[in-house]
Amino acid sequence: MVAWSPAALRSLCQRAAERLQVELEALATDFPWPALGEYLVLDGESGNYVTSVAMPDIRYVNHFGFLAGRYWLFHAYRGEARFRDMALGISLLHRRPPAPHSMISEGLNGQASVALGERLTGDPRLRELGLATCHDQVAHFHDRLEVFLRFREGTGRPGRDVASVYYPGKVGGDFMSSIDDSAAAGLLYWGAAFEPELAGYVLRAQRAMRAHGVIGADGRVENALIADGEGRVLRVVSLHATHHFTRGQAWAIQSGVAAYEASRAPDLLEDLQKMLGYYRQHVIQGGAWVPPYDSGAPRTEGLPRDTCAPAIVANAVLRLLRLEPSLAPELGPLVESTLTELVTHHLTPGGTLLHGCWGLFGGAAREQILPFGSYFLTEAVMRILMPEHPLWEPRG
Repeated sequence: MVAWSPAALRSLCQRAAERLQVELEALATDFPWPALGEYLVLDGESGNYVTSVAMPDIRYVNHFGFLAGRYWLFHAYRGEARFRDMALGISLLHRRPPAPHSMISEGLNGQASVALGERLTGDPRLRELGLATCHDQVAHFHDRLEVFLRFREGTGRPGRDVASVYYPGKVGGDFMSSIDDSAAAGLLYWGAAFEPELAGYVLRAQRAMRAHGVIGADGRVENALIADGEGRVLRVVSLHATHHFTRGQAWAIQSGVAAYEASRAPDLLEDLQKMLGYYRQHVIQGGAWVPPYDSGAPRTEGLPRDTCAPAIVANAVLRLLRLEPSLAPELGPLVESTLTELVTHHLTPGGTLLHGCWGLFGGAAREQILPFGSYFLTEAVMRILMPEHPLWEPRG
């Protein structure tokens, strides 16, 4: 592990920003603006965005918000109208057409697009879109379980597993909640600046994930719980990996730091430190800065890696260090080593972050280009290059 050196990291991030900008400029020259009724889809093989009349694989629905977020971040960094215009145009595609997988797609999409854009511009259209999504997410909240459901209560299919369409043969029960849903609900912290009661739902869900055992006492995170129709938890499962889903651990760390940022509650900081401890000891195992998608699987040649998870974690740790700078000697080297590995070995000269992996989702796991990694790498880079930007100040 390299020593924590913010000055050296700044130089690395300046080089990364130059590459990341190349991709955004290239995409902007021939951007496929969708017509009404079309979907905007990231091609995981090429990294290009394309349009589709038919609804694509659910994994790709609405994740274009992460592309908008990258343009917003470059607008903040460069101050250039061209980045703002691209970001605004893509952000206004939010919920057009609405995604059936709204808890995940609209929430994660909204955090990177409408919420970020509203903070930078104050545009009332973005505020309206963002608050509408917040209200939709509250409709997914299950009062007895105190978690956000993947599918709204009352929308199950009689005689079928609740998530059988997406996870065939792996889920049995009436309700499912994923740690991804908690991460997606982070949009409510933004919404709490306008409607303060919204933050309470996310804080309840964060603690409930611990109470239900999704976040274990040792900091290990499973990525979903299954409950029956009475709201009783049947089991916690790892849907996307045979042993332990790496990105599930990362999403939990992100939602954990957002919860602590909003509350400063000691119990949430304790949870966060345990999750980070598990990540350091068992996921990266002291040096695998880009771990396999299944961190519990035997480390064999050809096991797909996932660059998204370490990008999410590095950015989350930077958020934590802003709140708790005394943790820098312990956690700063994790950020520097992770970003060094991502930029040096996985970010192409054209600004594409390679080697993401959806996990065991509808088939065998394989490496692709995913929307999350590029966004969170960009945000982490900007947090280093613009440490005092008002974007990083919590609201709500």
